[in-house]
Amino acid sequence: MMKRPPASFDRRRRSGRPLVLTLAGVLAMAGCRATAPDAAVRPMEQLPLALQAYLSIDTYFIAQGMVSGRLASGHLKQDQARDLVATTLYARHLAAENVLHPTEGGERRVQVAIQ
Repeated sequence: MMKRPPASFDRRRRSGRPLVLTLAGVLAMAGCRATAPDAAVRPMEQLPLALQAYLSIDTYFIAQGMVSGRLASGHLKQDQARDLVATTLYARHLAAENVLHPTEGGERRVQVAIQ
């Protein structure tokens, strides 16, 4: 038959568990903060031009969805709706041209048109 440890031993072991968990959490958080901030996220300007062009296409589709939502809401005047559609078509044209022939100036024009 096994002897049971003294009650003081159980209390000490239980009281140490939250301390160990807290210490592990603090170390994990410190490890997360220790990584360089731009190690995971690189600014778009540092990416190759071809990749920037493809990301601009994604940005264009997001903007197009926002324009579609505004048009569907029906709160726009006819002139505003026409301008939004024309601007969206222009941004699509610029984004497509920039994918075929990526340049820094083309990327800037696409970003301005999307904004």
